[in-house]
Amino acid sequence: MTAQISDVFMYQNLEFDLAGISEGDLFSPEMLGISPVGYSTCCYRGYQAVFAVREGRLVLKTLNTSLYTDGPTRPERLIGPTIQGVEPKRDEEDHLFNNIYENIDYPLPYSGGVLIAGDFISELYEHMGFHRPWKYKVVWELVFEDGRLLKAVDCSERMAEVRERLLSRADDHEGSEDQTDALYAWIQQSFDRTYEI
Repeated sequence: MTAQISDVFMYQNLEFDLAGISEGDLFSPEMLGISPVGYSTCCYRGYQAVFAVREGRLVLKTLNTSLYTDGPTRPERLIGPTIQGVEPKRDEEDHLFNNIYENIDYPLPYSGGVLIAGDFISELYEHMGFHRPWKYKVVWELVFEDGRLLKAVDCSERMAEVRERLLSRADDHEGSEDQTDALYAWIQQSFDRTYEI
């Protein structure tokens, strides 16, 4: 398995990884009539989203996606539709994404919280799924209602406490008999970005 490419969240002119979502999906390409195809183990979903807050509202700033025919022989690259008046850029050298939509600023009506994280702790890297928020030194929770930003809370200290507790608990359980169950649970959690507010 491979660690998955994170969605990106631009906040206060800084770039963060999207590390948690409290309510459903923040965005789905199907909202735009797009069906990405994952051709890389580092991006099974076939797309990467870049989110931002514009004038207090949540938007999809950029969408990187892989679009292919679904033929019986070698699949061919497709050209995606126009989104918000933006034509996709095509990069024949990019083997991960073949349709890149920049600065679309597509408004998202999301209600719930997101955890955005920066300054990843490289010693905590695992070759599986999405990285959990406690593996970062800087973590913010942004809460939205109908796409409008209600509040932003710095959760970095709280995540440091969670990190310390989880790492000490992992040391205590090292070599336990329940490792198979723990492995299955770990795989499931690796691809799950949900959290509770």
